[in-house]
Amino acid sequence: MEESISDILIADKDGEISVDQLEDLLKSARWKVLFSDNFKSSFGELISPCVKKAVMHILLMIANGRCPKRCVDFPCESSLHTIKRFKVQDYNVLYTIDITKEWSYMQVLKVWDILATKEVPELMRHLDSIFAKYTDDFINRCSERFIDISIEGHLDVPKSWPISHNVVRYKSINNNNNFKDDSSTSYFENCKVSESLLLMKFYALSTGVVKHLLSAPDCRELDLPFEVTDEEREIILFPRSCFILGRSGTGKTTVLTMKLYRNMEQFGFASDRFSPNLRSDGTALHQIFVTVSPKLCYAVKQHVSRLRRFADGVQYYTDDTFIDMDGIDEMAKFQDIPDTFVGIQPQTYPLVVTFRKFLLMLDGTIGNSYFDRFYAVRGYSEENRSSRLISVQTFIRTKEVNYDRFCCFYWPHFNKKLIKNLDPSRVFAEIMSHIKGGLSMKDYVSLSDRQISTLSVEEREAMYSLYQDYEKRKTRRGEFDLSDLVEDLHSRLNYENLQGDKMDFVYVDEVQDLTMRQIALFRYICKNVDEGFVFCGDTAQTIAKGVDFRFEDTSLVYGEPPVLLDSGSDENALLTIFGGGENVDKKMVGFGAQQVILVRDDSAKREICNYIGHQALILTIAECKGLEFQDVLLYNFFGSSPLTRKWRVIYKFLREKDLLDSSFPESYPNFSQFRHRILCSELKQLYVAITRTRQRLWICENTEEFSKPMFDYWKTLCLVNVRKVDDSLAQAMKKASSPEEWKSQGIKLLGEKYYEMAIMCFERAGEPTWEKRAKATGLRAAADHLRGSNPIEACKMLREAAQIFCSIGKTDLAAECFRDLEEYEKADSTEVLFPRSNEISHGQITSVEENMIQSSGEVPSSSDDRGMTSVMAIMCFERAKEPVWQTRAKAASLKAAAGCVARTMLR
Repeated sequence: MEESISDILIADKDGEISVDQLEDLLKSARWKVLFSDNFKSSFGELISPCVKKAVMHILLMIANGRCPKRCVDFPCESSLHTIKRFKVQDYNVLYTIDITKEWSYMQVLKVWDILATKEVPELMRHLDSIFAKYTDDFINRCSERFIDISIEGHLDVPKSWPISHNVVRYKSINNNNNFKDDSSTSYFENCKVSESLLLMKFYALSTGVVKHLLSAPDCRELDLPFEVTDEEREIILFPRSCFILGRSGTGKTTVLTMKLYRNMEQFGFASDRFSPNLRSDGTALHQIFVTVSPKLCYAVKQHVSRLRRFADGVQYYTDDTFIDMDGIDEMAKFQDIPDTFVGIQPQTYPLVVTFRKFLLMLDGTIGNSYFDRFYAVRGYSEENRSSRLISVQTFIRTKEVNYDRFCCFYWPHFNKKLIKNLDPSRVFAEIMSHIKGGLSMKDYVSLSDRQISTLSVEEREAMYSLYQDYEKRKTRRGEFDLSDLVEDLHSRLNYENLQGDKMDFVYVDEVQDLTMRQIALFRYICKNVDEGFVFCGDTAQTIAKGVDFRFEDTSLVYGEPPVLLDSGSDENALLTIFGGGENVDKKMVGFGAQQVILVRDDSAKREICNYIGHQALILTIAECKGLEFQDVLLYNFFGSSPLTRKWRVIYKFLREKDLLDSSFPESYPNFSQFRHRILCSELKQLYVAITRTRQRLWICENTEEFSKPMFDYWKTLCLVNVRKVDDSLAQAMKKASSPEEWKSQGIKLLGEKYYEMAIMCFERAGEPTWEKRAKATGLRAAADHLRGSNPIEACKMLREAAQIFCSIGKTDLAAECFRDLEEYEKADSTEVLFPRSNEISHGQITSVEENMIQSSGEVPSSSDDRGMTSVMAIMCFERAKEPVWQTRAKAASLKAAAGCVARTMLR
């Protein structure tokens, strides 16, 4: 074995390695070999190709379970672990046996570095200090040997353990949290993060990696998919949206990039295996990576590009050497990506852009550009795109108010009394992160009481006055800031659907450099809220002036504070929102497919339907369990509650928590297990209702007396906002949906057996076939309920359902209806006439269906009672616009009728 590997590696003096030979060799490897970033760099510094081949030769021998005699074990001083070393000429390769966690715990070979002899002791001491913190169990498992005696030569193969064994790497910190600050025993490494062996990246040895290592002139510049730690693997494999916290240099960006790369690989693998035509069609996984820093963005873009080349087997080349990032205009770095999400070419993905570029892409996608309002840009037409692009870039560069411009051109001109004892960076941060976006002075000042803040009321009042002065000066100067563009985008996106590509995954790095309003823009490009977002950052390294970021605030990105609706009069708030009476039948926008009104029971549901018609989805709390919507309007929960005035027991709870306000009632009941026995049930229902929303929750009541105790409780904790219901609010509440969204929601509700609401969705979607299917399915379900109490009505419903099913080509379902009616001959004849595979869609019969019908020669008949079947056949052909077949069906019907009459006369 040793000779064959050596022969393969040194056969070609020019260093051109046969990929086929390497693949065969590596396929037989028993051990997984991981090598460190330090080894990659040191290997690239080796001058002699023969030395490189010899190193690779021995590593491949070890991977195949044959440890050469030249390998020597060195026991550690501070731990039971063993460091292994082999020499190639004057160089020493140091490696250990380690354990990784994937689908199981498995022994692997970990190659740390290749060094000159004099450099070995330092690395061994460093490794020893790390291994001293490993548990004895972990080290013992690393030391276990498993010899495969079934193979000639007795191969040394890795051991593995089930995940259930829970192999722990590090010892627990002692209860006193005492750590000795000693180079050999310190629990933490005494080194820079960039030099940390604990944070060192490792790479898996494979055919492609060996090829690149042997052919690349400098391995330090070689980008390879790195092997992640157990913790990093959990993040990369974590299927849900998440936030990643980490200090500078701990690999956050790399993990984010590897998550993007893994998704790209999985999509490619799935496409090749299950849908090869996706590749040929140029279909790509829509992923976007966004960060504020142009330098970081450009580095990530180059890294992703190299990973793609590596995955495609492209030979490494050195075109992407260091570039002076400060000498490149930010806009110029991303000219290969259009300023719009419309018409992006598949090969452009994944998108790696700065946040500024992301804003420009949104601006160029929806409606008129924000910059069209400025004279310097307005003079260029869309036809002259290159000139307009240059003018926009120039305008942004010269007219955007950043922190430096704020300090230079605005701060010196503010009222000296107002800016006394105030720091300009704090003022700028408050304006950009909190005030801008519509906060009134009252709302902004009240933040002193709502969240942890070091600003007094007087300071907040001064800052708000400075904000007002700043806006006036900015307008006079014809300038803008990033928040202006963000607010304009929010305004347009609230009333217009974003066209172009939607993203499957969104990765936002250095999220601490963005305000919450900026982060909220990402929801418009990706609807996959549950799995499509990954944010990472470090609040200790905020680099963007004008940003006051708290990770706790991110819970509000996809969920705004609930709003208590105040009708301001005795008029029902629903009438203000949707109109009523004569307006019900008029075509109004109403709620969208992802908005719903929740009520207590069917009685309330019917009442609301009488108010607003089909302007919104209406479900009971019981029906909505398990469903989620973008927006929820909870209507009259407390007013319809059986607790009625007993809700006043909430005031007792407020008193116990020392939250009682002087404006609250002085008398209230004590809690009674008997009198308030249904309180638990009511709170559970309330919980179900308010947790159905992903974005906005409105609570509307028509009886203030019953709802006031809970409303007072929520207001005391500052959990809700109160808004007066008027036309402006009513318009803002409504969110239009596309026909596709209505259809999708209809199918979902049909699956949940909410037929009435499904019918409404299909009606709004303009899908008559689906609408009829939902109606027929609902009739059949209603018949099942009436079968025992009103069999005549049940039969009538089944016949109507069968007729509808036949009219849309769902003859298999029609046949089931006839079987429910115990009319088996009709069921059989229906299926014979139109087999289960037949389906009429939008009035068209497929060629397969036509062939099936034509092969029958005529409309089949198997019983004397054929009227229903013939009628359905004629109707189907009429819908399909097939006059010839319609005539044939009529003829067959007459023939059958004649035969029936003849047989009757003979009897």
